[in-house]
Amino acid sequence: MKSTLHLNIPSFPISAERALRPRPLSGRPLAVALPSARSVLLDVSSEARLAGLRRGMPLALAEKLCPDLLVLPPRPELYDRATAAFARVLARFSPLCELAGPGHAWLDLTGTERLWGKPADAAARVRLALGTELRLWPAAAAASNKLVSHVATRVVKPDGVEAVAPGTEAAYLAPLAVRLLPGLGEETERRLEELGVPTAGALAATPSHALAVAFGAAGPPLRDRARGVDPSPVCPDPGERVVKEDSSLADDTNDAERLADEASRLAQAAARRLRSEGFRARRAAVTLTHSDGVRATRQKLLPAPSDLDPDLLPPVLDLLALALQRRVRVRTLSVSFARLGPADVQPGLFGEAPESKTKQALVAAVDRVRAKWGAGALTYRRLG
Repeated sequence: MKSTLHLNIPSFPISAERALRPRPLSGRPLAVALPSARSVLLDVSSEARLAGLRRGMPLALAEKLCPDLLVLPPRPELYDRATAAFARVLARFSPLCELAGPGHAWLDLTGTERLWGKPADAAARVRLALGTELRLWPAAAAASNKLVSHVATRVVKPDGVEAVAPGTEAAYLAPLAVRLLPGLGEETERRLEELGVPTAGALAATPSHALAVAFGAAGPPLRDRARGVDPSPVCPDPGERVVKEDSSLADDTNDAERLADEASRLAQAAARRLRSEGFRARRAAVTLTHSDGVRATRQKLLPAPSDLDPDLLPPVLDLLALALQRRVRVRTLSVSFARLGPADVQPGLFGEAPESKTKQALVAAVDRVRAKWGAGALTYRRLG
């Protein structure tokens, strides 16, 4: 029987800071924010939440609500070191470890019962190793798949242990609020609430045709998620290279045209880096952060690997449109390309299509102009 362990360290940046300085930081209301008049809280401790603070709140308001608040500057290098240490500990328990974000990981423990014991015991062992060696205490939950183990860590946060027995997935999820199901998104949660579907059990009992009417093709698969069905495997992190360009907007905006222009500029800058470093990308992603701190990411595989602006710009703009699902203004925007491979691959059996050679010639000409007159000398115009 498959056994999957999910680990979740809440407020990972603050947990990493407290691991280094437990005595001065323990028990205090903490927040992570940039030292700027327009800053918002990037992360908050449980003590700060009790004072009414939340991620995305303006720093000035947070300091009024909680005069004792200690504000820490972001330290990405610390979070990277903590993530690397986190991964090293997990690798001792299974080679199949998928890092899903700062402080989040899945381990495939299938077949390790003779080493680490039953799933509940294995979860406790891994949690104890992280806590005693790194001072990072996660919520840990074992289940038959990634989805159910992820939900279970949300149930036992901040640092509990749970094990969902195989065959009981649907019964375990049934009384839980649909918002605990990962990946639904605010719009889907709101729509389900309007339809009178408050729990996973209610969602699992909703006919597929009704969900199809409400959500289109994405509707029927929601029933499987609510029943705890998830065939996705634990995928070890390949340590893939990513080419990424970021932008902090001068003013928060929800102007679609302005955001599309900025996404286009970032995509062209990232494409130039791909060409200069000799890579082609197979996956594109767009991430935006709203003024209230809520982040949205959309990504897709490209039809074929490319480093050419005419190939990369349309999917980036499509992803931006998909990410813009809220009316809240946008503060930051990033475009990234991944699944990189060498650009100097041999053409296929019948060579490259004539239109591909034309695009290459066009991009090479534009690059020559930019090299002489600057990156802004020529840009690709958005159509439509």
